[in-house]
Amino acid sequence: MKVKTGILTTLVATGIACLTFTSVSAAAAPSPSPSPPGLSTLKAKAAIAISNREDRLTTLINAIDSNTSISTANKEVLLVELKNDKTGLLVLKTTIQSESTLKACLPEVRSISTNYRVYLLEGPKVKLILEAGNENTVENNLSDLLSKAKTAINSSSSAKKVAAQNAYEDGINNLNAAQSLFSPVITTIIGLTHSQYPGANSILKSATLSLSKSKNDLVKCRRDLLLIKRDLS
Repeated sequence: MKVKTGILTTLVATGIACLTFTSVSAAAAPSPSPSPPGLSTLKAKAAIAISNREDRLTTLINAIDSNTSISTANKEVLLVELKNDKTGLLVLKTTIQSESTLKACLPEVRSISTNYRVYLLEGPKVKLILEAGNENTVENNLSDLLSKAKTAINSSSSAKKVAAQNAYEDGINNLNAAQSLFSPVITTIIGLTHSQYPGANSILKSATLSLSKSKNDLVKCRRDLLLIKRDLS
């Protein structure tokens, strides 16, 4: 009996030891590491920044698609660029959300504004290109009207025929001045890339000034046409 009792005691003790070991092992099992302080906030802000840029890119793409004043080739260049930006932002968003440390996440978040200058470059560039295209359309219309005005002047017997001729010549000068200003804009800025910023900013400002001046010349040309109409009446 003593032998059996000893064996029983040993088994019980061994069982308790096993239970104790198992309990300690379970308690010591590591839990998933929480995100470092600030990482979740950074990811949330990055998601908003990317979403806003994606929305803006969609607006720009729709504006290009619906515009009829720029060439098909120029449309294609712009659309490819903007759609590539959208794809890149989507990939970047996925990468940022998968990061587990601030050190890895911060450079990628910074790249949202440095590699995707939607507001500082793409938006202004598209706006200026569409404006240049629209001014080209206006110029073509005014050129056609001046041609018709010239025909009317040549066949007119108005006492103010000379004044009408002077207005016509002034209109031609204003039209040529406008064309010399807006014509180079598209080819000058369409190739600007994110990596060229902030240097590209001076080019955009120069293009803006050129279009402002050319628009003013087109307005003057319209006035010349009105003078011609008045003088021939």
